[in-house]
Amino acid sequence: MSASFLAFSSNHSVQLAGYCLFSMSPLCFICYLSTISSNTAGHTKKVIFSATTLVGYCVGNLIGPQTFIASESPTYKTAKTTIVACYGVSLILIAATYYINRRANRIRDEKNEKLPDDFVNSEFADLTDFQNPEFRYAL
Repeated sequence: MSASFLAFSSNHSVQLAGYCLFSMSPLCFICYLSTISSNTAGHTKKVIFSATTLVGYCVGNLIGPQTFIASESPTYKTAKTTIVACYGVSLILIAATYYINRRANRIRDEKNEKLPDDFVNSEFADLTDFQNPEFRYAL
């Protein structure tokens, strides 16, 4: 929403509101990074998933400036549309992730499976979230 205010509004008050709201967008990325570490179990899986996320972030930062085409100066319509589209896709992906994790937690709660009693210190066993039936995703 804030990107849309900044990109497509000609009203300065709306643009200011978009600017103020847009300054909070890094908080969403920080929360997403903490969600990755909370919702991924198993050392190797966690490292690979975190590295893949950061590589994707870096690739996006390399591609993003290429959408600012000099011939579109000073409005940069393609860049603005791309930014709003990327934020929209991100919002859809976050909502889908929430729904999938909530559904997985509900299914695990209904199954009510437990690790064997002789399995001691399961938190140090390096089980992935799929291998550990007691694992629940943070929402």
